Amino acid sequence: MASLDPRVLATAINANGDFLAASTAAMDPAVMAQAVNENGAFVGVLISLLDPVVLSGAINANPSMMGDLMGFLDTGVIAGVLNSNGPFLGSLLGYLDPQVLTAGMNAHPELAEELSELMPASLGSDIAEGLGDNAAL
Repeated sequence: MASLDPRVLATAINANGDFLAASTAAMDPAVMAQAVNENGAFVGVLISLLDPVVLSGAINANPSMMGDLMGFLDTGVIAGVLNSNGPFLGSLLGYLDPQVLTAGMNAHPELAEELSELMPASLGSDIAEGLGDNAAL
């Protein structure tokens, strides 16, 4: 991924939400996780440039993907990505279907616990704001 420009990739993803949702359904969660786990710094920058509405649309359209993907992710990498993108995380939580989010977390409660230990308390306000903005909650 070293030759990819996260700004170019984010622009393409943000402009093609339907394609992202459809292609996510066909992706192997182990392969997706490997790409994330091996490229944490790149993913951190990419996430900061993504439209949370577009990303949440793809996640909501593929409810089993969250739980499947979480089983393969490296908690240290994910914590780093989330820690550096608190406002994005809060915004994303405002758009996620609560049933999709809950199913993903319930599929791997140990991961949720590990992440909570690795994330700073300062991220709590972003999470609380995002959940508070979620009209479905």
